[in-house]
Amino acid sequence: MDTITEQTVITQDELKAYESLKREVEAKKKTLETRGKDLLSRLESGAVVEPGSYGAKIKVTTRSNVAYKKLLLDVVGEPRMKALVEEHKTVSEYKKVEVFKVNGD
Repeated sequence: MDTITEQTVITQDELKAYESLKREVEAKKKTLETRGKDLLSRLESGAVVEPGSYGAKIKVTTRSNVAYKKLLLDVVGEPRMKALVEEHKTVSEYKKVEVFKVNGD
């Protein structure tokens, strides 16, 4: 059996720090979302921005999607559409670290 080197060991302190940071980021995201909704609501209600280094405005973005599946179905028919989808199907794989509690520590 190989000896475990310092480089191959992920310490409990590293995992604990990762989880702590993750919780902190999630809390900050919630705070950011809440503050953003509040500012948007106030801007929509006609609030003015105090003069200074920062400004705020309502930014509206739109996105439209073509219903390719419906279009393809109408053009080539269901059997050919299923064959084309199968021929051109891609699978994406995403990896991330998941840290979990081993016992009730």
